[in-house]
Amino acid sequence: MEKDEEEKKKVLKIIEERLLKRIFEINLDEEQTFSKYSNESLYKTYLGFRFMKGIGNPRDENSAFKYFTISSKEEEPYAIAFLGYCYFYGIGCKKNEEESFKNFLKSSKLGNSYGDSYLGVSYLDGIGCTKNEIEGFKFLKISSKKKNSFGEYNLAVCYEKGTGCLKNEKKAFKYYKLSAEKGNIYAQNNLGMCYLYGNGCEKNEKLAFENFKLSSDKLNPYSFENISYCYENGIGCEKNIQLSKKFKELLIDKNI
Repeated sequence: MEKDEEEKKKVLKIIEERLLKRIFEINLDEEQTFSKYSNESLYKTYLGFRFMKGIGNPRDENSAFKYFTISSKEEEPYAIAFLGYCYFYGIGCKKNEEESFKNFLKSSKLGNSYGDSYLGVSYLDGIGCTKNEIEGFKFLKISSKKKNSFGEYNLAVCYEKGTGCLKNEKKAFKYYKLSAEKGNIYAQNNLGMCYLYGNGCEKNEKLAFENFKLSSDKLNPYSFENISYCYENGIGCEKNIQLSKKFKELLIDKNI
């Protein structure tokens, strides 16, 4: 019995880490082990996210919303945050900014880093609430202290633009780097911009190119223009007009 409880704690810990890092690819052996805990709220949240992203299952927004709703009723903090995310974007439901804010706030009160970060963004833009940049910055800082990459990325944007805080390029660079190291594709692109122009760091064209490439390899359309520019001018890489043209065409296709 004690051994079963230890295994359960270990499995749920793995699932929580994957929810935090947004890693959802699993093998068949893991699937069999994980599915033993299908009644656990955290596992239902995990399934919901996989349905939302189409990982291991066909993409099914209605199923994602259903699992998040079930798990959120069981007070699972990640599910509550992701349910807010569904209402925020209208995933599997009608878009409802007030409901999204309510769920982000509840998740944040339960100590969830995604709840903190989404709540921060809501306050920054006045989505479902009265706009308050100071509060937005505060919750993004709370999220970043919990090492949430989404919180770190948005905190970096605040420091870069002076939103809810004093403008600070060095701190912007610090948080872009922390987020990028966790695989955030938008942070990788912005970190590349820091290295390209020496914003908050020493100028380094090689690292600029490397970060643009990391971001573009994961199909972040906002990085296409930057990596195209690098290939066109040989910045941090060998000049390659054909690759430059390819990314320009991808940019046009994305209509950005």
